[in-house]
Order: sequence, then structure tokens, then C-alpha cells
Amino acid sequence: MAYSRSQIEAIAQKVREKYGNTNEKQINVVEIANKLGFDVYEADFENDRIAGKVIDDGNTRAIYINRHDIPQRKRFTVAHEIGHIVLHHPLSNERFEKIDYRGANEKYDQKEWEANQFAASLLMPEDITRKLWEKLQDVDDFADVMGVSKAAAAIRLESLELI
Repeated sequence: MAYSRSQIEAIAQKVREKYGNTNEKQINVVEIANKLGFDVYEADFENDRIAGKVIDDGNTRAIYINRHDIPQRKRFTVAHEIGHIVLHHPLSNERFEKIDYRGANEKYDQKEWEANQFAASLLMPEDITRKLWEKLQDVDDFADVMGVSKAAAAIRLESLELI
């Protein structure tokens, strides 16, 4: 099933309301992963292009993130992997393993686009983003307040047609 941006926005909001604190600007994505039954670990990957990996193999339910990434990137990767869990493997008995590479956008992949949209929506909800942008009007300041990279902030602000 392919999701639209508005459907993903609504699903991310439900996850935020059910598992997070909707009043926080910087939602705790590790806490959300834990509440979904997934532990989060930092890892050294053999391939430095790997940003993250999610595993649910019947014994292990874990999200691994690249130890060498900046904190903002780590948060986005955890949110992205939660997107795969919620959108593509909705906490069923299905076993799966998914590795996400940086720069994997050379070819369009619907599931990767959906997981990125989910991560942006979870970390930067539309209502909070619009109110905060009205006040700040600065990408760097917005990124700092939301705890995301400047690139992720700019993409989100562009997608909401705020910049």
C-alpha cells in the first residue's frame, strides 16, 4: 500500500500522541521505539554509508544507528526506522530486516520516501512547525529548537511551503 503525505502526517501524529509527549518540541524517538518494543543501539557498521538498520527476527527487536553520525542525524534515523516499523511492518508477527543507506535516493523508492516523510512528520509536526516558523523565520534556529539537521529542517519547511 502506498501512503500519501497527508496519510503519513496523520499516522505520525497518532504515534506521537500515543507514544510520545505532544507538548515537546524535541520528541524522544528512542522512548517511542522502546514503547513499540524495539531497543535502540549505536553501532559501527562495516559500510560507512549505512545510516541505520531495523531488525525483528523473532528473537531480536532492535534499531541500530550509526555511532559516528551527529545527534540530529541519529534522531532522524531512529524516526525513519520507526516509520518502516509502523508503515511497512505494522507490529505483526512478520519477521524483517531493513538496512538504510545514505544517498540511496539515486533510484526512487516509495517505502524510503514514506519513511522519510514519517520521520519528518514525527520530528517536526505540521502544527508545531507552522507556529514555530512564524516566530523564528530562521532555518538554523528552527533546526536547533527541533533537534534536527539544517538540511532536514529546510526540506520540511519547503515541503510545507513555508520557505
